[in-house]
Amino acid sequence: MSSNKNSCKNSCCNSKDNCSNVKYVVGPRGETGPQGPQGIQGETGAQGPQGIQGETGINDALYATGTTTSTIPNISMIPLTLNQSTTPTSISVENGSVVVPTGIYELTFQASVLADNGDLDITLYQNGVPLLDQNLVHTLSPGDSGIVMRTIMISPTATTTYSIYNTSNTTTLFSNASIYILKLA
Repeated sequence: MSSNKNSCKNSCCNSKDNCSNVKYVVGPRGETGPQGPQGIQGETGAQGPQGIQGETGINDALYATGTTTSTIPNISMIPLTLNQSTTPTSISVENGSVVVPTGIYELTFQASVLADNGDLDITLYQNGVPLLDQNLVHTLSPGDSGIVMRTIMISPTATTTYSIYNTSNTTTLFSNASIYILKLA
């Protein structure tokens, strides 16, 4: 058997300190190689636990209508009655007005006439007082019919009544009037 000293071709092998005094120089880093192919997709993990139950949705709405072909004097309320509602509902109709508890709602009010000799002019009232900017007017020629409608957001902070009033200058023959209200929150 030959020893390492005799078979080593490196001159450091024959030294006593095994080349511990040799200094190595590191060259510059080479360029990054191209990205390898994407690996195969792993197995689907176990299903996680079920999340908590969400809040129950709101189911609270009411549709109140006026009687068909009602003659309403000017500056008078168009009386409404319950037509349909969800069960249960916190909204009601009392004394011709829609009664709404606290919350956030979408409210649509509308009225139509078959024939008139002036303007179709209605206003939404809150607690017996006209709401600012909630007056709807449609100018009619003699014998014309017409409809006006608006949808608004309301958020009463206490129980509140809403009514539709004939605010035209004359007694008007209404063919329909209604309030539809949907609780949002």
